[in-house]
Amino acid sequence: MIKNKLIISTGVGYGHVTRDQAIAEKLSGKIFFAGYGCSYNYLKAFYPTIKISGIRFSDARNILKFRKLFIPANFVSLFYSIFDYFRLRKLIKKENIKVIISDNEPIAKFLSKKGEIKSVLIHNQNLKGLWKIIKGDYNSDMRLLAKLTKSLIEWGHKNADLVITPSLLGKTEHKGRYYSVGSIVRKSENKVSNNAILVMLGGSRFGLFMADKIIKLAEELNEQFIIFGYKEDLGLKNVKAFKFNPNFIDYLKDAKAVISLSGHSAISECLVHKKACLILPIQNC
Repeated sequence: MIKNKLIISTGVGYGHVTRDQAIAEKLSGKIFFAGYGCSYNYLKAFYPTIKISGIRFSDARNILKFRKLFIPANFVSLFYSIFDYFRLRKLIKKENIKVIISDNEPIAKFLSKKGEIKSVLIHNQNLKGLWKIIKGDYNSDMRLLAKLTKSLIEWGHKNADLVITPSLLGKTEHKGRYYSVGSIVRKSENKVSNNAILVMLGGSRFGLFMADKIIKLAEELNEQFIIFGYKEDLGLKNVKAFKFNPNFIDYLKDAKAVISLSGHSAISECLVHKKACLILPIQNC
């Protein structure tokens, strides 16, 4: 019997949602999505998508701070998540959804029911690595963020019928309900000739901080740049920008190189297409 499925995708950046799209394309049955921020804006053109509340980051600089999570918007989102729960439960009942796939979204734990609805958790966090950060000689922000992330992931593990962890190393392992798989990336049928250096901001505020630095540098270089996720009219001959373009993967196939934040999906796509990449990590992330 074909089972309808609900995928709940993190809306911070485009990495999670593009990975989820690649998964959805391989699934049978009718696919529904729930998301916020980048995931909702991206998905609504392709799938039936419900907009839910989600976490927000207040710092536009390239630094993630634990205390910046405790902003009024996140407390409001927590309140609205109660309404999200009932809206999603209504969808699950109406569409006879039997599988819920969560990409790092805690609300999925409350929606799935043992024996009635199967729960799949996808994440790319290394729990052993997080434990080393928690116990290691790192700054307090980094240790607190690692502890919070580890707790949420382990909480999700307890309820999931299946846990999938994509690996940059391409290792495939299976132990019980835990699967480590290779990179999960989008498929591209097209190719856009450009021979440029692609700059992928990931849809986050952190990326805007990075873009401003790269644009100033680009003015002094004899290279073509294409920036994804930035204002379009820059007035520079060697820099082209898209405010939004879902076809990043098409440009990647013919690119000279890639500059990106340290997102798992972005690195995976560069590895699969064998592109040189400059990765700029977010501090404390």
